[in-house]
Order: sequence, then structure tokens, then C-alpha cells
Amino acid sequence: MPSSTSSTSTTSTSTTTTAPAPEFEPLLADPSLTPEEQVEQAYLFSWDIYLDAVERGDTSFLHLAYADEALDLVASEVERLSSAGQMVLGSVGHDYAITETAEGEVVVLDAYTNHLVLHDAVTGQPLESDPNTTNEQFFAMRKVGDAWLVVDIFGGE
Repeated sequence: MPSSTSSTSTTSTSTTTTAPAPEFEPLLADPSLTPEEQVEQAYLFSWDIYLDAVERGDTSFLHLAYADEALDLVASEVERLSSAGQMVLGSVGHDYAITETAEGEVVVLDAYTNHLVLHDAVTGQPLESDPNTTNEQFFAMRKVGDAWLVVDIFGGE
């Protein structure tokens, strides 16, 4: 991937259903895609994994999208929510740019619109209103084996 920056907008959503929990498979980098497309696909996959984890209180699939400090951070958040009897539902509208920092390493800057709402995990009742805020965070990603993983998350909200 040449040193460049590109921007994209999309939405990730979490909804409550009675369907069984998803079974996620590792997302390996597709060689038919450009490196930038591989990163984009992996980044959005990380949000799918995150939204599932904070909804179900289950950390078992986080390793498919996160490693290092990011894995610790996200797992701690999921465990904190679960132990408090809470879950998060909603959607995130992404507006991100991907910048290569080194061979096999990128940073995704996402100024995402947060529609994630804290709910009681037992009753399903919302505990807050839709924040509808724009949060800006950096997601450092690295190619680990054949997969792009989020390895660090930093920046303010």
C-alpha cells in the first residue's frame, strides 16, 4: 500500500434478535483486494466483532479482530459491562481515513457518529438516550499472519 490517505463513510449496526449467537470465522486478507481494501474490510469486521461482544457480553471472538493493547482494552470493556448487567445496542456511522505508517502497519482515523446506547442486559430497557455524538479515535492496525488486526485504540471522544 503506498503511503496515502483515503476516506470512506459507512454504518455498523447492532440489533437484538432471538437468533442464535453468530459464529465468526477469522477474516483473512483476501489477495484479490488491494491492501487498502483489506484494511477497510478488517476494520469494519472489528466493529462487527465489537458490537456482538458488547451486546452479548461475550469476549470469545475478540481475538479474531483485536490483538495486543486493543484486545485488552476491548475485553475489559466487555467484561465491565457484563459484570454490571449491562449491554450496548445501536449503530455507528463511520467516517474514516486509512493511512499507512509502515510496511504492514496502518492507522485508521475514524470520526464516527455514535448511536450506541447502554441497556439493561436482563430487561433490555435503555439506560440512556442515543448519544448521537461524533467521536474521533485512532485505530492502529497491523498485519498479523494473514489477517489485519486492530492492535491499539487511542484518541479522545
